[in-house]
Amino acid sequence: MAIWQFKLEVIPQKSVIERFGEIPKTLEINREGWNDFWQKITENIKSEPDFEDALTINWWTGVFFDKPQIISAIDKLISYSKWEDDSSITWKGDVNQNQDHDAFLCFDESGNVEEFHFRTDLRGNFTDFLTGMLEICRSQNWLVMDGKGNLVEPNPAQVFDLIQTSNSVRFLTDPQKFFKDLESGEIKPE
Repeated sequence: MAIWQFKLEVIPQKSVIERFGEIPKTLEINREGWNDFWQKITENIKSEPDFEDALTINWWTGVFFDKPQIISAIDKLISYSKWEDDSSITWKGDVNQNQDHDAFLCFDESGNVEEFHFRTDLRGNFTDFLTGMLEICRSQNWLVMDGKGNLVEPNPAQVFDLIQTSNSVRFLTDPQKFFKDLESGEIKPE
């Protein structure tokens, strides 16, 4: 992921309410667990994390997903490139045009969604892509979560607030200060 991309995980509202009885403001992301997992994993061993957090829970179990409708809607927002195999679909914007937006859908063996996220390139005009993706999420009663675990409705104003406090904006605003703050531990990777 490029530092100038702002990533949002897509999570069905129904699953969050079933699990918590409400929509919490944040979900736990186990940073230490993920650091340990990525340090131990090798190319030869297919492994799964041995902990539970917002990124390991399969929020999509039992949730209806209109695959043709969603794919068609995303195709209208990102037309540059689409890679597809049996288990995933990846859309990628035109990097040469400073539109490094992308979207990713991953499916299990049965064709059910396992993961759905998108990343918005904040270097240029990102409003059309971001608001388009948020509209898809809103129309399906989905929520979005940033890299810090902040969970919000797909409302542009709420998402723009998250963007303003993101590492992506910190980097784009003052790259030298960003790296100094990252090295000192003042800010954490997202």
